[in-house]
Amino acid sequence: MNNVIDFSIQWHITERCPNQCKHCYMYDQQYEKKIHEELSFDNLVGALESIEKFEKKYDVCIPNFIITGGDPFARNDTFDFLSVLNAKKKNIIILGIPEQVTPSNIRRMHEHGVKMYQVSLDGAKQNHDLMRGQGSFDKTIAALHLLNRSPMHSAIMFTLTPDNANDMFPLIDY
Repeated sequence: MNNVIDFSIQWHITERCPNQCKHCYMYDQQYEKKIHEELSFDNLVGALESIEKFEKKYDVCIPNFIITGGDPFARNDTFDFLSVLNAKKKNIIILGIPEQVTPSNIRRMHEHGVKMYQVSLDGAKQNHDLMRGQGSFDKTIAALHLLNRSPMHSAIMFTLTPDNANDMFPLIDY
């Protein structure tokens, strides 16, 4: 393929998540229906094959796959899917929850080609915990420390709302 386009696919591979963050759009009236209609592993791979056909047809490469959910690791086959993406030489980024950042998961993600793991940090401890659950700030900071000692890159997403706008710059200083 001659043409690499600066294009990313953000793929919500599941709606399931053990966290029910205050501002999350996943938990609407359709939540139960959506979790029962998520794509099977074979359908995920089939969709990826359709993307490959598109790439061949137009002589382009879509290099970046951002895997998220819910919690992408709520699926039992996530590492299998990461293996498929890695074998296809895709850049893999995970948008996940801090609870999944453990030494063993970091090792497995790195082995499966994950380049970066992003967690959310939505303000100072009090505001973050109000949005994402008691203790979430400390879990997120601990996850970032683990990621920063790993071969993977880490990223922080700050969801700006009127409730946490005053926390943004102090958090950056932190």
